[in-house]
Amino acid sequence: MIMELKKEIMPLYSTVMIELYEENPYEIHETETGLKLTSGTFDNPDTGNKDMKDRFMVTGSVKAVGPDCKYAHEGDDVMVDVRGLRPIIFMGNYYFQVAEQNIIALLADDLTERFKK
Repeated sequence: MIMELKKEIMPLYSTVMIELYEENPYEIHETETGLKLTSGTFDNPDTGNKDMKDRFMVTGSVKAVGPDCKYAHEGDDVMVDVRGLRPIIFMGNYYFQVAEQNIIALLADDLTERFKK
């Protein structure tokens, strides 16, 4: 007998549940011919050299927010330090939980208005 589960998952307190993007959509550069590229290097302002990117920061989409979250909203994109992520596997989906204060940046429309409240 197979039971159909109808459970929901919600983060508690001021935590945020995110789903990571495989590639950072904000790093994509489009060439004149329409080819979309991502780069594994960056210009290091300290040395002036091209250095390899380490994945210390990742980008994802907010899937749910806890009741005490002040700024992050469902549907926002976020940049997060990987050291603050906790993996969650639920119903075959792979999410990460992070405390709202460990989010580096929010990426969404109308943030100026949201922060005035």
